[in-house]
Amino acid sequence: MKKFLFYCVCVCSMISLCSCVYDFENDTDYSVKDNSQDVIIFLHSPTCSKSTAAKNYIDATYHSVRIRYIDIDLEGNRYFLKAAKQDYPLDSDGDGFIDTPVICFGDNYIEGWSYEKRKTLDDYILRYIPSE
Repeated sequence: MKKFLFYCVCVCSMISLCSCVYDFENDTDYSVKDNSQDVIIFLHSPTCSKSTAAKNYIDATYHSVRIRYIDIDLEGNRYFLKAAKQDYPLDSDGDGFIDTPVICFGDNYIEGWSYEKRKTLDDYILRYIPSE
């Protein structure tokens, strides 16, 4: 029984560690979805700490910006990720995985999350802030 519990903990840990990447190559659904020019598309996995950090930063900093949050863990939403893969050169490190979050700004995008990417987001998001 202890061995079984140990294996369960190991498997759960591996799933948690891998939850910030999405294996695009093994997803067979395909549909194209154009990114809107007037709303930010935020593709995320709710189990990914980087996605959560990015969402929290955006929600705390940019209250008036229109953002469409899309949970890519839901099978029906995976076509948004495929559309982003078609529109942007995702998987820039070539490991076969797309880092989350993927934040789409028309012609621009951010893949993953870090302090440097937060500064990039601050630049990209300016055109989405409504004029008062």
